[in-house]
Amino acid sequence: MKNKKYFSYIIPSSFPLIALSSVSCTNKQSNSETNLIKNDNHNKSWDAFLNYDYVQAILNKAYGNNKELKDKYVEEQRNINLDYLKDIKSYLGYKNNIVSSYGSNDSYGKGDAYPIEVLDSKLDEAYKKNWLWFLYNLDRFVFVLYDVSDQFKAVHEKANIDAQKSSVELGAFHKPKTNDVAKYIIGKKNQETNEENVYLLLKDGNILRVDLTKDKKDMTKPANVSVYTYTYFYPGVLNNDTEIKNFDLNKYVKAELIHYNDNHSPFKTLFNEEYGGDPLRATLIDVDLKNNKN
Repeated sequence: MKNKKYFSYIIPSSFPLIALSSVSCTNKQSNSETNLIKNDNHNKSWDAFLNYDYVQAILNKAYGNNKELKDKYVEEQRNINLDYLKDIKSYLGYKNNIVSSYGSNDSYGKGDAYPIEVLDSKLDEAYKKNWLWFLYNLDRFVFVLYDVSDQFKAVHEKANIDAQKSSVELGAFHKPKTNDVAKYIIGKKNQETNEENVYLLLKDGNILRVDLTKDKKDMTKPANVSVYTYTYFYPGVLNNDTEIKNFDLNKYVKAELIHYNDNHSPFKTLFNEEYGGDPLRATLIDVDLKNNKN
């Protein structure tokens, strides 16, 4: 009887253990499947990005025929941890083109100091060393209209009024909607320079610039690449598919290069007048962590 009672007690108690074990296995399997889906989406997203013509053009300009170095760089970039975005967001909170770091005595989080030199180095790394990662995540970055910030005053009163009006109509904060381009042009400021500039007209109407600089002493070395952390846009072109399609990027680049070599030339002013005046300028200020493209 004792044995019978003993077994009648043990056997029922095993059911919840079996149930708990089953739930645990199910959760692990579900988490594993979720991670696989995320990784698959991440890889597909990167594959699509790397197939863009402008991305291949910049990579080929930077690395030439050195496929081994190019492939190694691409692999490093696509494997950068997602937490890196959080780091960049933190750095931008202290140092950007609107707000400079308060100084080396300031701290963030658990009290770790962010000296200006460290912030400059960390942010430069994102724009230069990790330029491919930066372009891939372009639609996660937040820009602010530069000429309407409280810290800066426009040179002319009318320019300031126009900028404030634009900030009301368009919103002071500005975020590219895509990392794909409608058109791109590669130009050089002059024949003697070892720098080339890639101008990107995004599919939403934003204009960005990427600079490539070769070592004059050894042109076989990979170029140094840097993403210019401003975006320019004409309000009448922004998010207007017809205007974007008809936008003369070649003429825009010509105007930029002529102005660089001769700032007294009216060519750039006349070009801007075709689109209602000077383009608005926005500078990088934040990271949108809610935009989960993976």
